[in-house]
Amino acid sequence: MEAASYLLRYLPPALLSLVTVALVAGLNHLLGPSVWAGRIAEPVEVLAYSVRTSGPVVFGLAFMVFFYGIDAVKDGYAFSKTACFASLVLLAVSIVVNIACLPKTGVGH
Repeated sequence: MEAASYLLRYLPPALLSLVTVALVAGLNHLLGPSVWAGRIAEPVEVLAYSVRTSGPVVFGLAFMVFFYGIDAVKDGYAFSKTACFASLVLLAVSIVVNIACLPKTGVGH
């Protein structure tokens, strides 16, 4: 019974974090060519970067945002609100860095 309660507590943030990684991969695919016009790498390389390199960072930060966000909505603790906000700021910064570090070709046009 205790294991089921942990599963119910951690499953929603984990699933939402997976969706966030998929959204960031889609964002990289759509936004990368417009930000780095003529210099962006192949779509497969961008997908690999999105999942393998930036995916774990985005997953971890998104998990903290959703975990503490759900806890803040449910219980309203000040620590949960502060941790959710700090994680949200870090997630926003990591997405900006993610876009800046997208794999590019060596040839600029």
